[in-house]
Amino acid sequence: MQILLTTAAPTDGEELGSLYRVLLQAPTVRGGAQLRLREAPPRPGEMGGAFEAIQLVVESAFQVANLVIAIAAWRSTRKPPPTITIRIDSRSAEITSDQPEQIDRVIESLRDPEF
Repeated sequence: MQILLTTAAPTDGEELGSLYRVLLQAPTVRGGAQLRLREAPPRPGEMGGAFEAIQLVVESAFQVANLVIAIAAWRSTRKPPPTITIRIDSRSAEITSDQPEQIDRVIESLRDPEF
């Protein structure tokens, strides 16, 4: 299952870089998952582009649920906490809160109907 994480936070990829480092350290996420930062094309005069997304490949819905929980925990450490958009195939959801009800809604909206 391929997952794409993005944010609209105007920080030249700083927030995504921080989230990426946290996900690399989260055993419930990185176990069995492949993570990669995706760079935006550089602007004129720049040597490299900012990070525009985190790409993940996971094997199970359990890993998706753990990913959502890890993102919500990370958001609680950011001031202000950025909205993170998660895309899986044609499904997408935004994490805008660390409240359990919102986390449950995000996990449910990302669930693959075939499983």
